[in-house]
Amino acid sequence: MKKTFVGLIVLLILSVSIVSLYSVYAGFNPISSTVPEIVDNSPQKQIISLNFVGDILPARAIELTMRKQGYDYPFQRIITELENADITFANLESPLIGDAVTGKTTPGGTTVFRGDTAFAAAIKRAGIDIVSLANNHMKDQGQKGIESTLNTLDAIGLAHTGAGLNLDDARKLTIIEIPAKIEGSHPIRVGFLAYNDSDVVPKSYHAGPEQSGTHIMNISELQQDVAAARPQVDVLVISMHSGTEYKTINPNSRQIEFSHAAIDAGADIVVGHHPHVLQPVELYKGKYIYYSLGNFIFDQPWPDTKQSVLVHMQIELEKRLVTMSTTTNTVWSIRGFYPDIVPLKIVQFQPQKTTTLAETKAIFDVLKIPRSIVTLGSEKILIEKVTTVEAQKMGLSGRFILPVKTGMLFVFETPMKHGIWMKDMRFPIDIYWFDKDFKLIDNEMSVNPNTYPNVFYPDQDGLYVLETLQGQLDIQSLTKDLTGELTDSHTYDKN
Repeated sequence: MKKTFVGLIVLLILSVSIVSLYSVYAGFNPISSTVPEIVDNSPQKQIISLNFVGDILPARAIELTMRKQGYDYPFQRIITELENADITFANLESPLIGDAVTGKTTPGGTTVFRGDTAFAAAIKRAGIDIVSLANNHMKDQGQKGIESTLNTLDAIGLAHTGAGLNLDDARKLTIIEIPAKIEGSHPIRVGFLAYNDSDVVPKSYHAGPEQSGTHIMNISELQQDVAAARPQVDVLVISMHSGTEYKTINPNSRQIEFSHAAIDAGADIVVGHHPHVLQPVELYKGKYIYYSLGNFIFDQPWPDTKQSVLVHMQIELEKRLVTMSTTTNTVWSIRGFYPDIVPLKIVQFQPQKTTTLAETKAIFDVLKIPRSIVTLGSEKILIEKVTTVEAQKMGLSGRFILPVKTGMLFVFETPMKHGIWMKDMRFPIDIYWFDKDFKLIDNEMSVNPNTYPNVFYPDQDGLYVLETLQGQLDIQSLTKDLTGELTDSHTYDKN
C-alpha cells in the first residue's frame, strides 16, 4: 500500500529510472570503447526470499532427545516458516559423524561436539537448503569429522560453505539458483561465502593448502573472494562466525570491521553467528548486517540464549536486456531489500514463534529495531512507528510475514484525510485513522489486495494511521462508537 502523494511518486519514478540506468551501466568498463545498448527499457521484476537462522547443535542434550523423539523433533514448531522462502540458510555448529548405533554420544556439558549423520536428512526435510560449516566446532572430531560431514551433506544434496579438506575447498563459492519467473531469463544466482574468526579457533582448525579446516576471516582474502564471486552471482551473502560470546549489547570491533569490509567490497548481506545471543542489526550503505542471529536449535539454559529470530529477507530484482557489441545478456540488478523479523523463543530445544508482546518486544529491543507496546481501546499491540515519506509509501506492501499483535503506525505532520491505496500487498489488512488526540475517527476492515487500485480515505481529518494484519484487533473492543484512545504509558512519544 502506498500513500497518495502524486508529485512524490512521479519524482520517485524518475529517480528510480536514473538509478536503474546507472546499475545497468555500472557493470561495464567505463573506458571501454563499446557502449552498452539497452535493448529492453521496460524493467521486469522478480522478488526472491531468503531465510536466515542461527546456530544449530545436533549434539549433547539435543542428541539424546532426538534419539527418543526422532531427528525431526527440533524443527516441528517452525517448519512452516522455514519452508516459506526460496532459500533457507543456517549455521551447523557440529560435525556429523557416526550414527545412533555406532556414534558416541557427547556427554552433558562438553564443548567437543559430534552429531549423528542421520540428522542431515532432518535438516533438509525441514526446508533448510544450505549450512555454514565455518565455525569453531566443525573440526571437533578432526579431519575424519570434516570428511564425514562433507560426504554426508553431499550425498543428500544439502549445500554447504566455509569448510573443506584444504583452503581452496573451504574458500569455494557456493551458488544456489532460483528459477526466473520471467520467460527467457537466466535463473537468479545467489552466492554464499562463509568465514570463521581466527580468535575463536586454534590454528589446527584453520584450513590450509594441505590442511582440512574452516575458512578463516581475512579482509584481503575477503576482498579477493568477493571480486571473484560478483560476476558469477546476482546476490552475494557473507556468513561470519565471530564475536564475543553472550554479549548482546554490541558487536565487537572485529565483527564490525569485517562486515563493513564485506559490504564495501560488494557483498549484499552479512549474517553473523557465534555469540549464542542476539545482537543489533545495522543498515550499512543500504545493506543489512545481522551481527548475531543467536541460537536456533541449542540446549543452553539462560534466558537470552533462548531468544532467537528468523530473518525473512525479500529482495526485489530487476531484469534488463543489455547488448555489448553483438551479444545480448540478461542483467539482474537489486532494487531493494525488505526484511521481516520473525521473533522466536527456544522451548525444549524447539524454536517457535513468541507468544506474548513482552517476549516479542524484548527481541526487537536487543536488535535495536524500535517498537512500542501501546494500548488501543482495551487491547495492547506492538507498533512500528513510521515517520519518513519513503517508509509511508511502502507501508506493509513489501512484507510477507507480520508477527502476531503487531502493526505499523504512520505519524504525519499535518492533519488531513490521509488516503491509503493498495499495491503489491501479500495479505489483507485492517486500517484505523486517529485524530491529533488519538481518538479513533474511522476504520476500514479486511482490505484485500484485490481491491487495488481503490483508495481508502477517512471521513474526517486525521493525524495517525494504524495498519494491522486482518483480524489482529477486535473492532468491538475499541468501543462501540469508535472512540477508542491510543495511549502508551511507557515508551510512546507523541512528539
